[in-house]
Amino acid sequence: MTTHGITPLGRHWRALLYVLNICRFSLIVLGAVGAMLNIGQGQDLLIGVAEDNRYLLLLCSTTLWAFSLWLWTRTLLEIRFPDTGVDQELLVVYRRWLPRVMAMLAYVIVAVAAKNAGGHAGLFFLPTLVVGVMFCIILIKRRPVSRWAAAKLSAQSDQHWLHVDEMHHDKALFADWREASTTKLGKLAAAFLIMGLCMFLWGTVSPESLGTLLNAQMLLMLWGAGFLPIGSAITYFGNKTGIPVVTVLVGAMLLFSLWNDNHAIRPMPGNTTPADRLTLKQGLDEWRKVNCVNGKCKPFVIVATAGGGIRAAYWTGTVLGHIYEERPVFKDRLFAISAVSGGAVGSTVFRSVLAAEQQGPCKGKVLECTQRILTKDFLSPLTASLLYPDILQWFLPVPMLRDRAVTLENAFAKSYRDVTQQDTLNESFSNISRQGRPWPALFFNSTWVENGRFIVAGSLIPGKAKAFWLYRDQLDEFGYDVRLISAAHNSARAPYVSPSGSWFAGKGKDKTAGAIKGRLTDGGLYDTFGASTAIELFNFAREELKDQFRPLVIQISSTPNMPKDLSETPPLPVSNFGYEFLTMFNAIYATSDGHAKVLASQLKQLAEKHGSYAYFRMCDPADKEVMPPFGWSLSEHARVTLQSFLLNKDVQTGQTLPKTSCTAENQAAAAQVIKVLAD
Repeated sequence: MTTHGITPLGRHWRALLYVLNICRFSLIVLGAVGAMLNIGQGQDLLIGVAEDNRYLLLLCSTTLWAFSLWLWTRTLLEIRFPDTGVDQELLVVYRRWLPRVMAMLAYVIVAVAAKNAGGHAGLFFLPTLVVGVMFCIILIKRRPVSRWAAAKLSAQSDQHWLHVDEMHHDKALFADWREASTTKLGKLAAAFLIMGLCMFLWGTVSPESLGTLLNAQMLLMLWGAGFLPIGSAITYFGNKTGIPVVTVLVGAMLLFSLWNDNHAIRPMPGNTTPADRLTLKQGLDEWRKVNCVNGKCKPFVIVATAGGGIRAAYWTGTVLGHIYEERPVFKDRLFAISAVSGGAVGSTVFRSVLAAEQQGPCKGKVLECTQRILTKDFLSPLTASLLYPDILQWFLPVPMLRDRAVTLENAFAKSYRDVTQQDTLNESFSNISRQGRPWPALFFNSTWVENGRFIVAGSLIPGKAKAFWLYRDQLDEFGYDVRLISAAHNSARAPYVSPSGSWFAGKGKDKTAGAIKGRLTDGGLYDTFGASTAIELFNFAREELKDQFRPLVIQISSTPNMPKDLSETPPLPVSNFGYEFLTMFNAIYATSDGHAKVLASQLKQLAEKHGSYAYFRMCDPADKEVMPPFGWSLSEHARVTLQSFLLNKDVQTGQTLPKTSCTAENQAAAAQVIKVLAD
């Protein structure tokens, strides 16, 4: 096709669009990895790299990803495709430089993401760019350098394996992939393709083992390096045949999404049912037998603990474990825990360890065991499951592959099993109210996707309690029992990290059999503090205990730098950028946060009116540049930081912890709780 009559700018534009179209999958991978590194979970990965001083690992994995980008971009651009319609002189220039630009962009994306993460990760910005520039210089100078080295090492330098012929960019391109694969770089590209296929097979069959071997950050980069050849091979086929393969795949993904949901919430094997649970009235009667004598009851304790991923889980376990170790009678007084997201996971681990603390390796070590269980790397198996089986499942017509939610739940259960030598987290949720004491009862708050209301998994059934008129019971909606860890995780299904969980109607008995009845997601979207259910529990106990009601409400928040008083409405900066389009989204986010704070403030008012209230919060750590991460993996630095918000010494090492701006405040709250429990 002639380019006569086209302006120089138009010629450049046509050449650029052509090469970008040929290498479009490289752009997709660049965008995907960049997006993952710049969301909260990815930022946590980079913070973890900085905290654990794994700079070399990040550089090596980034370099591997950059090399794969350069290699496959270059390979595709050296193959002839029909109907280019491009000025050949310009094509030579773009073919030479685009692969190098792609490689440099990999370093730029990682560097910018590290800078955005802040803290010690931000210090990695400049070194990453420097290494990227050095890598690109090597790519540019590789031919003369390799010929020089071959000449030094061999008399017949052109026969040495290091020797690379001078590249003549104006010569005819390769006819197809088979011809391109006869070159040294073509063979290397084929090796990367085989590596990508092997990793994809491994990650699909056993994401847990792949995630155990590689940490999440390295997994993401290796996924970029290995998935790129697979996608490039697919786009090569489309370019040669004229079939819009990527468009067809996206269309298939959208079509199959109508019936290929593999995120069904797992039923508990066996014969247990939701009806096996005791009622709230029965649970309270059992609590009375231990805590009420001669018409006078001991303090009635309710805990409301917020979401926030692993930091919320670890912080919740630390607060509750510390109170128990300081005042063991806490396990007698604590009637219920209303938990959200990471707080649900932390309270589940605490309660399970507490119930088994009289035997096994955790005897007398409730706080230590709770912390040890929650310091495992849960993020890497989850990442492997997301990047391999779950992505492949998008393109399959029926649900066939492992749900990443199951992978995460299995990782939690394995960590608990490794520490306690028990499999409690895989046991029935409905049965915990009948095994030993029915308290502390667990109430896990999730958000019902279709109607935006909260839907709760409770180990006790509200029954006819008037205070629970807004309560929707998860297990009644499901029609089946679930594992303890599944009930907790259903509250912690952070959007895009864990998938929304589905349940199905009918069970073969009506016309809707097999249809999805609903989906639930992270409880923090409705009420991140767990206050809504805590208020209902509070009102229920007040009606039942009447004059004997002596409440102690413990509120645990897990978002750093929350105000001391959640009812405060401090003025925030107004953003004018794109306000016509962004105002609605900003308002939706702010409304969710504001709604949760209103509920938490109402809970505080109730508690202070009728009894006592204690508030545990996070604040600036001693090193203000490093905040505990939100994801499902804790570095050593983050673990120590979380303890420093409350404790004077590291539970596991005994070392003195640095003071933070809220250490004294949280210690005062703990002292208040201990004083009330002593009564």
